[in-house]
Amino acid sequence: YDRFEWTAGLYHFEEDATQTSQNLFSLDVFGFITGTPLTPIAPTPFNLFAGADAPLLSADAKANSQAIYGQATWTPPILDDRLELTVGLRYTDDERNGGRTLVTASEFALNTDHVDPLITFNYHWSDELSTYAKYSTAYRAGGVSIRSASFIPYGQEEVETFEIGLKSEFWDRRARLNAAVFSTNFTGAQLDFSDPTNPTISETINAANTVEVDGLEVSFTAIPLPGLVVGINYTYLDGTMPLQPNPLAGGALQEFNLVQTPEHAGSFTLDYTFAPFTFGTMSAHIDLTATDEYAYIGSGTMDLDSYMLLNARLNLADINLGNNSGALGLSLWAKNLTDEEYVVYGVPLTGVGAVQVFGTPRTYGFDLTYKF
Repeated sequence: YDRFEWTAGLYHFEEDATQTSQNLFSLDVFGFITGTPLTPIAPTPFNLFAGADAPLLSADAKANSQAIYGQATWTPPILDDRLELTVGLRYTDDERNGGRTLVTASEFALNTDHVDPLITFNYHWSDELSTYAKYSTAYRAGGVSIRSASFIPYGQEEVETFEIGLKSEFWDRRARLNAAVFSTNFTGAQLDFSDPTNPTISETINAANTVEVDGLEVSFTAIPLPGLVVGINYTYLDGTMPLQPNPLAGGALQEFNLVQTPEHAGSFTLDYTFAPFTFGTMSAHIDLTATDEYAYIGSGTMDLDSYMLLNARLNLADINLGNNSGALGLSLWAKNLTDEEYVVYGVPLTGVGAVQVFGTPRTYGFDLTYKF
């Protein structure tokens, strides 16, 4: 048994949700339309978000998910005990049901289960260097969009991943380099998109053709000086999205986007802990994150511009108050120091252009904590 390490567990999740809403009017907050601030604006047929007779929407949904899983690692008595074989298995059962009343009543019910394996070969070339190869699968249960025009459920999404990588330490363990190359195939990928002529309609469908994402991840951490930790991370993604049938266009094959999949992304971090002071411990943190442009909606031509964010934090901790009275901590922080203007989400609207949500501008603050 000394050559075995194992873990096992159970998982259970329940959710019961309801929603009742109706878009009756909006407020002319500043009076630009009606001439009087805070005047209700009744919906009209030209209101893209409602219409003159916006119906009452009532919905309820229940979800029940349970799983059993186990994983074991075996070190066979060969190759000087440098080889590790890991095998895992997870069984998941999902039940989802509910209904929606929007002029007419509709109901849905889904009951799916899935078995997902994992197998990993890990070889330790030395105490500081190891390489591995891994195969695993996963799945995501189906459901239905509350804003769907047809209220037709979408099915489960299945994922299959192959990965090879290395983990290493060197420079007297003051530096660490990890890297991985992977290929992921999505069968029945769940695609979310809105109708550009009516944003109240949001559909989720299963991709009819396999979606593939290949990539590379590299992370490097080093301690060049006492108290100083430098970190660099880089990710490269190459996604392939074949043409998919669009139910809002009569099933015609159209181009869809891989969302949240920038080709290049990375980060740079600096952490420094000063020599201890008599009144406390001071540390500083700086991080710079950057991302290439990417799509944030499943359909349409709206791409997010590439952007870079700079954040910083200065901490003073363990401020001893004496007489066993606890300790104070003070942090000064700033987010988006360069005040970068960037978009985090958007929806295209026919005849209007687009509605976009911008990220948080430059923000300053402080945190005061007390430990007792």
